Amino acid sequence: MGRPSSGRTFIGLAKLEKCTPRLAERPIRRCYHPPQFGPITRAELHAFSDASQRAIGVAVYLRLFNCKEEHSVSLVFGQAKVAPINPISIPLLELCGAVLAVQAVDRITKEIDMEISEALFYTDSKVVLGDICNESRRFHIYVANRVQTIRKISSPDQRGKFHISHDASLHTILSSFRTHVILSVQQGRDS
Repeated sequence: MGRPSSGRTFIGLAKLEKCTPRLAERPIRRCYHPPQFGPITRAELHAFSDASQRAIGVAVYLRLFNCKEEHSVSLVFGQAKVAPINPISIPLLELCGAVLAVQAVDRITKEIDMEISEALFYTDSKVVLGDICNESRRFHIYVANRVQTIRKISSPDQRGKFHISHDASLHTILSSFRTHVILSVQQGRDS
């Protein structure tokens, strides 16, 4: 049995409900680069997607350049989903990850208060790359729906930017981005 709720708790919730609509009126600015970084000349989004039998994940980083061509990297979005209970092949889960990445970049470009010069997408699945770039092959409904979502949200020039370097794995790229983020944080603390 739980404790009976007090009238005091109810009054607190009522006050919170009254204040909640006003929260949307108050913008909360977020700092994406260290102090003394200087004016931003270019902004890029880098979206990484990956999947396993247990989960699907997306991480989107914002990479900013200043007039000295120095760069700052910060994590702007991360999402993880539990894989479906019914077994699905890894390539299909990877395709779901690519859909999440495109949806995340679309959401960020609409919400962020700066112009994004370029959006790049990374996956470690050649099957996903083949599905996205293939214009002639017919797909099963499950695959076709996800490829259609990617094509509907992304522009044709972005679709060619789903890639992974042949000489590096996704983990290597993520590690290098994590190193840049750590260095940016440390530089911000030192200032």
